[in-house]
Parts: sequence; C-alpha cells; structure tokens
Amino acid sequence: EELQRSVPEIAARYRRQLKARLSAANNFKPMCDALNMARAEMGKATQQHHYTNESNMISRIVLGGLTAKQWARINGYSGEPRDHMNAEQLEHLSYLESTNITLIDMGMEYEQRKGELTRLSQRWLAKRLEAVNV
Repeated sequence: EELQRSVPEIAARYRRQLKARLSAANNFKPMCDALNMARAEMGKATQQHHYTNESNMISRIVLGGLTAKQWARINGYSGEPRDHMNAEQLEHLSYLESTNITLIDMGMEYEQRKGELTRLSQRWLAKRLEAVNV
C-alpha cells in the first residue's frame, strides 16, 4: 500500500523535473535573440560574452551568487549544469529568463534588469515559501 502511494509521487516529481528542464531550455534561445535584437537596434554588435553575462547574472540570482559552472564544480557535477538542477531551481531560472526577455524588449539596461530580476526573484521565492507553509 505504501509503495502504491509513493510511485505516483515519484512519477509526479519526475514529470515536474522534466517540465522544468524543458521550460528552462526553451527560454534561453529567445533570451539570447532578444538581447541580440536590442543591441542591434542600438547599432551594437553582440559578442559571446554578452550572452554569457546574461546567463551568469540569472544563475547568480538563482544559485546564491554562483555561476552555473561554479555551482556545478562545487557540487561535483560534470556536463551541463542545468541537467543537475532540481525542479525548483529550474523553474526559478525559467521564470527569470522569461522575465528578462520582457525587460530586454522594454529597453532596460543590464544593471536595471539585474535589479528588477533580483527584486522579482525575492518575490517569487516568498510566494513559494507561502505556498509550502499553507
């Protein structure tokens, strides 16, 4: 009986993890495209480090000040760091990437976006805590 209850819970956890991973993967390219387009509209070229800066900014917010590569190294993971993040981290990352696309489209500069994403991240985390404590 206990096993019958736990199998659906495990399956639900795996579905949530997969859904979060796909969502995080699906937002990265549009975020890069938005950045490239915004910079092109200003007559600026977009270099690889610009994409890296965006990714690192969001990772630092989600992973407590660490880039994804730093987080993976500290935790002993190899390969793609996102493949080792839990569902909540991936959902948080996806939320911030999606929001960042909107902020880029609104014409916000990097530091403005960083501040707004940090504020929205804290709000997102607070809502998650409320949901758990209800």
